[in-house]
Amino acid sequence: MIRILSFIIVLAINTNSVCYANEILSMCSTDSPPYGGPSLPSGGFVEELVKNVATRAGYIPQIEYYSWARCVEEVKKGRIDIIYSMWENIDKHRQDFKFLFNNNSSISAFITLDSSALMSGELEHFEQVSLALHIGGGYDQDISNHKGFHFHYVSSDIQKLKMLLANRVDLIISNPVRIEYLLQNTSHHSKIKLKVLQPIIASHYASPAIPKNHPKIFEIVNRYNQAYIELCNEQFFQKLRIKHNVDFKQRDCPLPLSHAEETG
Repeated sequence: MIRILSFIIVLAINTNSVCYANEILSMCSTDSPPYGGPSLPSGGFVEELVKNVATRAGYIPQIEYYSWARCVEEVKKGRIDIIYSMWENIDKHRQDFKFLFNNNSSISAFITLDSSALMSGELEHFEQVSLALHIGGGYDQDISNHKGFHFHYVSSDIQKLKMLLANRVDLIISNPVRIEYLLQNTSHHSKIKLKVLQPIIASHYASPAIPKNHPKIFEIVNRYNQAYIELCNEQFFQKLRIKHNVDFKQRDCPLPLSHAEETG
């Protein structure tokens, strides 16, 4: 009887591991150096972070890079499970997505040429200003509905930067660190100076996002978040920041999941 019971326990343990074996968690994002992207070592800080969390959660992570609009579309249509980094504090994002524990923090701001006459980031100062935005980007309505802007929609930050440098737009919205990286590393205009208008638009926490109608939302969220807590408490993220030389403000490690959180 003891042998039979031992066999059942071992079988249950093995069955549980088989359950997780070869289970793919597909993720996408847009190429966003210096934080994440296919050209960066190990995919950059954010990619390496989400891959390690997914692996700890028992998944095989698969990451694809698309334009932002296509990544969102692929996830919403169920062809990919997760957007691996999305701003949490955007109304449009919160309507459709549930956020997992977060990866990093950043800011968004109006950016222009240093020689521009534009001096303030307050919306009331923008009249007849051409502005480059991401197609499908997460912009609050006060910006999207502002009458003083002429909008130009593009698929990447590098396209925004090229339009700004060619004087095809007056202004772009992006993360200043990312734009400065692109200016220094992917442009022939590295001596041109840019300025970030104050006040900035917003500070953001960026987190993996899963559609609220995903059939496995509770399982994925619970497994990912539990793995995130474990790695956070092991100081893994601090080591990763040093490796990739990034400076992010990180929230405190989340508390262990309660039973209510685990069951959704």
